[in-house]
Amino acid sequence: METTTLFIYSLIFLILFLIGAFSLTAFNVIILRLGKFETKETLKSSVFLWKNFLLKGTWEKFYILVSVTKHLLYLLYAISAFLFLLTIFPTVEIKHSSYIFLFALIIVFFFLIIDFFVRLITRNFGRKTLKFLAFICSLYILVFLVFTSIFWALSVYISKKFKKEDEKKKPIVTKGKVLEMIKASELS
Repeated sequence: METTTLFIYSLIFLILFLIGAFSLTAFNVIILRLGKFETKETLKSSVFLWKNFLLKGTWEKFYILVSVTKHLLYLLYAISAFLFLLTIFPTVEIKHSSYIFLFALIIVFFFLIIDFFVRLITRNFGRKTLKFLAFICSLYILVFLVFTSIFWALSVYISKKFKKEDEKKKPIVTKGKVLEMIKASELS
């Protein structure tokens, strides 16, 4: 009974993480192809949950939320696939590294094949596919918003820190350029 329950739960999570990972992969391919402006215009007219929050602000915020959610789903897919394979083959002992390597190879190979075909197929589709995937992807983005917002806040903090350092260096560079332009105009 316990094995059956574990099998069912691991299969459900595997399917959910797989659907999310490939939906966000396709979504990512399409938004990169369409660009910032067309993507925002298309998503405004589609069923995209919390679009005022997710699309408001910088493009970097939106892209970071999509990208980090996608990578979290990749990781969760790998973990759930490993657990699923362990429920299918319960006699495999963790001590045998060759079996673990084989499991990892199967998981990665399966993922790469499907990921390749998802990217290949979605390159040929545009706005209609984006509208279709918008609702599904917004669900996953909202579910993982707690985790992804941490990375977004961290990236904002780091970019502000680097921007301050660049601003300190810029006046010296622009001052140097102005002096070069004055010297060049005096020589001619």
